[in-house]
Amino acid sequence: MSLAAVALEVSEGDRGVLERLARSGSVSARSSRQARVLLLASDGVANEEIARRCGVAPNTVRAWRRGFDVGGVGWLGTAVGGRGPARSLDAGRVSAIVADTLFEEPPDGSACWSTRLMGERHGVGKDIVARVWREHGLRPWRQDVYKLSRDPDFEAELVDVVGLYLDPPEAAAVFAFDEKTQVQALDQFA
Repeated sequence: MSLAAVALEVSEGDRGVLERLARSGSVSARSSRQARVLLLASDGVANEEIARRCGVAPNTVRAWRRGFDVGGVGWLGTAVGGRGPARSLDAGRVSAIVADTLFEEPPDGSACWSTRLMGERHGVGKDIVARVWREHGLRPWRQDVYKLSRDPDFEAELVDVVGLYLDPPEAAAVFAFDEKTQVQALDQFA
């Protein structure tokens, strides 16, 4: 038989908020469960019995009571800091991933790095690479820069084309042919 705990002191206003949260389907399951636990605690139900009814550990009930005592209803839905796995990536490896993303080309000839390919390169998981990219605002699959052609004659051809527009020959018509989406220019016109 469980001993009854000291009833949690809850104001009428806070009790109304807790009752709404306990019944709500639009709040997180964590907030709803915390509200049910705190309502039972305010009725003086023993911590072990609350834990059994709500499907949590007795220590969780005690922790949530303490959290409510300190933070009131604004505390609901919060998690204790330090939860989850510890970060296992040092600053040097993070900077190496960022530098490779910005300045190196993938070895397989891809247009951009994938999280898996970058992860293999640095010996980390794809989720870690995705997190580093997100934290640094990197999106290698998006190209927002103008890239020059790798054609060795590009500069000479550029000068010729710009020259036609700036100083066209007399009585000559200048036509510009450009590739369109899904249409490739197969012939070169001289």
